[in-house]
Amino acid sequence: MKKKFLFSIAAVITILILQFLPLHPPQGKNQNEIQTSNEVKKILNQSCYDCHSDLTLWPWYSKIFPINFYLYRHVEEGKMELNFSEWELLSKKKIYKRGFYFRSS
Repeated sequence: MKKKFLFSIAAVITILILQFLPLHPPQGKNQNEIQTSNEVKKILNQSCYDCHSDLTLWPWYSKIFPINFYLYRHVEEGKMELNFSEWELLSKKKIYKRGFYFRSS
């Protein structure tokens, strides 16, 4: 009984400590804006930029352990697939190969 109690206390303390570990990387600046219509830019900003750019707006629950690990991994995977902040660094061949192309306005 005493071992279970000590284990429970240790688990609670560990979880409390993990709450204070910073996980989110510093926000970058979105210097490479995609050249497209304002309508498309608005849709991209609302629907895509949180997971596919360096301008992630983290929700309030992203500070709760263990949800923060899942969200961080999800955003990192999204940016590995397509990062709008690095759009200008992608070659035209890579953009068309992946199907990421937009008609310029």
